[in-house]
Amino acid sequence: MTRFAAARNHSAIRSTACAATAGIAVAAVSSGASRALVAIPPAFVLCVALFCGVLALRRGQTKASALWIFVGAIAGMLLPTALPVEHVLTRAAVQQRQTDLFRLLDALDASPHDIVGTRASISGTWTSARSPRAASVSRRIMTCCAADSVDLGLDVIPSQRTALPDGEEVCATGFVAARLDAGELRYSLVRASVRTRTCR
Repeated sequence: MTRFAAARNHSAIRSTACAATAGIAVAAVSSGASRALVAIPPAFVLCVALFCGVLALRRGQTKASALWIFVGAIAGMLLPTALPVEHVLTRAAVQQRQTDLFRLLDALDASPHDIVGTRASISGTWTSARSPRAASVSRRIMTCCAADSVDLGLDVIPSQRTALPDGEEVCATGFVAARLDAGELRYSLVRASVRTRTCR
């Protein structure tokens, strides 16, 4: 294969990739998948789509590029439009510390001796107890995309039996305690009351 032919092949591959990316990005914004899968604003995703589309069409293979944009759009429409957990915070990590749960976690990081034993209320997503783990209240945070999302929260030991479905938005009020669990220091709310609403 000559250098010229190899260069043409590479150019065609780049054009195809740009066109498909443009189609996927436009479809992801249209369907709402971009909001669920990445923390980047939809307007920025559209700008990326426009840039990729222009690059693909400038290479002179208009029909082929249009076809790949269409194929990319079909693929983009197949992307999931929601994460398994509804309550996801998608702001940068520095800006996420605004809820009662994150304020309490920050305070525990800064000075656990001042917080342990005090009464606190936190709101978040309920997860039922599953042996050997206790129930918990948490929030899922996503800094970049769905792949880096993690749940942050506290174990909750209710004062009475609580039959709530997983994923319910709750407010838990109790006393902050520190305990060792399988050699790991864990903070929890003990003697807690759990209600199905956000803490005020």
